Amino acid sequence: MSDPILSNLAVVLPTLNRPHLLKRAFEFYQTMQSPIHFYIVDGSDAKYALKNQKSIVQSGLKVTYYHDTDSPNEVVSMAKIRYDITEKYTIFAGDDDFLLSPGLSRCVTFLDQNHDYDVCSGARILFNETQSQFEIRGASCGFDWDYDSPSKRFLEYMMDGNSTNYSVHRTNLWQTILEDTDIQTRYIGTELLMCCSTVIRARLKRLYCVLVLREDAGTAWPNINCPTGNDFFPMFQLVCTQEWIEAIPKLKQKIVQLLMQYENLSEVQAAHIFNMGFPYRIVSMLNSQFGLRYKQELAPLLELYRLKGAVVQNQKSQFKEDVEFIKKHFKFREGRV
Repeated sequence: MSDPILSNLAVVLPTLNRPHLLKRAFEFYQTMQSPIHFYIVDGSDAKYALKNQKSIVQSGLKVTYYHDTDSPNEVVSMAKIRYDITEKYTIFAGDDDFLLSPGLSRCVTFLDQNHDYDVCSGARILFNETQSQFEIRGASCGFDWDYDSPSKRFLEYMMDGNSTNYSVHRTNLWQTILEDTDIQTRYIGTELLMCCSTVIRARLKRLYCVLVLREDAGTAWPNINCPTGNDFFPMFQLVCTQEWIEAIPKLKQKIVQLLMQYENLSEVQAAHIFNMGFPYRIVSMLNSQFGLRYKQELAPLLELYRLKGAVVQNQKSQFKEDVEFIKKHFKFREGRV
């Protein structure tokens, strides 16, 4: 089952006080007999860190381990170790995710053969695990962001919104986008800035394959405390904080600088591009949060139809093969895959 091409791939995996999830992930990767090099950035308390270290030893996988309890978030932790990575390609994974080796192999192969792209991704399937069974919550394919114009790629990302973090990057690009870690505000600093930096600097290809299974607990950012009885979702509360309000001008400044650097725009032109895209992204995020209950009940079926539509449009699609791979390794509820 081991694919030698994956020896060129690094997986950077931050974890925090969830040893049961890291153990679950490593048990899966162990069955893949994967030659991937895992870089574990562990912010856990000492008692959980010891459990993580035990899981790592038991896995027999190629792992470089860091225990970092000083960093304010996972992005800062990853930035600290980014130049330790020696592999040609790098991808992020959460401790509750499963990266699928067939999809990873296709992405690495694509980048090996297409030097005008620096990022390659695939479809993501959201799931919940209950009573040792996996249940599909939704799926997302996304689109290519391969315009020659960085500003067009930026606007496409702002409208589409699929994170670039779950993508195979050329390692030198991944190291570069982690240079900006001084904005530490949740979502703005831990995802939005990284994704914007990626699409401005590089062209991204999405393949018709399943790359990652992501666990969806049904709520976003559960560590943001909502008052008892408050029916607003965490994103609504987050955007109203002083920290968030102060972070937006900093984000705008960085995006404007990147657009000026990579597309030779004036400051006024670059600011106009940002002003076009940013409100759309935030409204989309708020709408996503507001529709969370709906998404849990109905949207999974609609999203899976999107996947099926992609298969119909591309007869060379590997989705069928990927679904068989998933069925083999995960116990899904009958009729859901």
